[in-house]
Amino acid sequence: MTFRKLTDISYTDTQKLDLYLPDCEGKAPLFIFFHGGGIENGDKADPGSFAELAESGIAVASANYRLYPEAKFPEFIEDAAAAVAWCMKKSGEEFSGVYVGGSSAGSYLSMMLAFDEHYLMQYGISPNEIDGYFFDAGQPTTHYNVLRERGLDTRLVRVDEAAPIYFLKDAK
Repeated sequence: MTFRKLTDISYTDTQKLDLYLPDCEGKAPLFIFFHGGGIENGDKADPGSFAELAESGIAVASANYRLYPEAKFPEFIEDAAAAVAWCMKKSGEEFSGVYVGGSSAGSYLSMMLAFDEHYLMQYGISPNEIDGYFFDAGQPTTHYNVLRERGLDTRLVRVDEAAPIYFLKDAK
């Protein structure tokens, strides 16, 4: 199957994403992907299997987000929420389902969106409207760069409002 690749689409004034859209009949599912890199490096164009997914009929949005140390907690998570909202509400595309995930730091961002509903709710989206989440090698506790930002030992395991699992206590 063929696909279209649209690059450097602005989803905020400062952040961009790439779209891989399969040329298929009907609606395709969308996988919104956030790259890894410790929240301090990485890029939406990092090698991935995006072309293979699009050739298989799965649309992919690979999004950049602000990076530490220039970005402070929770700015990178706010960017991730804005990317999801743009894909769901402003992309002009219709999808059969929306899935959110990432690798390492991108997985951390995805977990924060899944477990702390206020990020997506700013855009009128409930985390339950996402059809699925994919977490690959993510940090469920407070990210080490958030600890560094706070002047804490990065070897600590801390669970607070910057930790995805902190929000599981309210899960029903």
